[in-house]
Amino acid sequence: MKTLGNVLWLLLCGIWMSILYFIAGVVGIIFIVTIPFGLQAFKLANYVLWPFGRTVVRREDASGFWSLVGNIIWIVLDGWWLAVIHLVIALIFFITISGIPFGVANVKLARLALLPFGLRVTDEAVPPGQVVMTVDQLGPTSTESIIAPE
Repeated sequence: MKTLGNVLWLLLCGIWMSILYFIAGVVGIIFIVTIPFGLQAFKLANYVLWPFGRTVVRREDASGFWSLVGNIIWIVLDGWWLAVIHLVIALIFFITISGIPFGVANVKLARLALLPFGLRVTDEAVPPGQVVMTVDQLGPTSTESIIAPE
């Protein structure tokens, strides 16, 4: 179900949001001073393309002070409008019953769009205490839950 969710996500909003993050990254790269913000936008563009089954965790090497400064500057430059777009898309998905999981995913991604510094995306299994955010897969998480009890 993870792959199905990601394919549907890609077609419905993933590609469009990824393009917006990519544009933010290109603008960040053009102005030399904002290269770290452009790189962060490219990382988020990758995550927004295929979010189901991936986990966001805190970076071990991240400095609390510099992450805070980076997040404040990010909010002013890119974060606020990317988060607003995620929330608008979430509202559109919440109108339909079948779109609710994608609406929830967009709300989670709006939080990430606001405060991305000091975090990293991983495909590996991580202990629950280290997880900052995860976009849950669609449907049951194991085959045991779809098999009827005898």
